[in-house]
Amino acid sequence: MAFIMAEGDLSPIVEKTLQDGAGAAIDLTGAISVTFLAEAIDPGIASIEGAAVVMNAAGGVVRYLWAAGDTAAPGLYRMRWRVVYSDSKPENFPQAGTDWLEVTPALAPA
Repeated sequence: MAFIMAEGDLSPIVEKTLQDGAGAAIDLTGAISVTFLAEAIDPGIASIEGAAVVMNAAGGVVRYLWAAGDTAAPGLYRMRWRVVYSDSKPENFPQAGTDWLEVTPALAPA
């Protein structure tokens, strides 16, 4: 999955159905937390991290609402979601492949 936004944008919201390796939705009922992470490929750019919102626990649907400053640095980021279950064990998604966020430079005002 590739998600493209312009520098400084806070929309659109990123939403994903978390799935296991076989493609079945992960049941998030009872999960302690879900965190959105976007790790910058360039080590000079800060990564993005924040609490995700569970939209449908049984269906594994989560979303992240961008915060001011999240998309301030143009670059390529590897996106993932970290779920912490009721037994305090974490699991990261996606389990296969990579989801990418590309923040493109903002256009200069006309």
